[in-house]
Amino acid sequence: VPGFTHLLSASAQTITHLLIRIFLGLSRENEKISFRMSINKAIEFIYAHYGEKITVTDLAHVACLSPSHFSRIFKEETGQSPIDYLMRTRLDCAKRMLRAEEYSVTEIALRCGFNSSSYFSHCFQQAFNASPSQLRKSLQTAGS
Repeated sequence: VPGFTHLLSASAQTITHLLIRIFLGLSRENEKISFRMSINKAIEFIYAHYGEKITVTDLAHVACLSPSHFSRIFKEETGQSPIDYLMRTRLDCAKRMLRAEEYSVTEIALRCGFNSSSYFSHCFQQAFNASPSQLRKSLQTAGS
């Protein structure tokens, strides 16, 4: 499995750090900092790969945490579930692309990780109370 040795090494390092903290009686505040760093790695991964298929398991792997623990910590740190954060990132990137007028709505949907333009339009409508086309038209009108 690709990356298995890196995951194993990271897990061993995490266990070693936890044992040292326990042995030295260090506070759990240091553990929170470690979790924040793990979540930041996952967020960086989202921004670098939002156009690709990403699962919670993928993000947990990047953060070197189990999927359930990762989901819990992610929500504590960001106030959103990993999937909600990914969706919002995709929609915000799509909104910026619509402003640029470089791509069609379908191209933007695919570039932002949506499987279809209809699903993209549905999600966009729910998030922004306007379809992608309506937003683009309103931006064009405002720019005139």
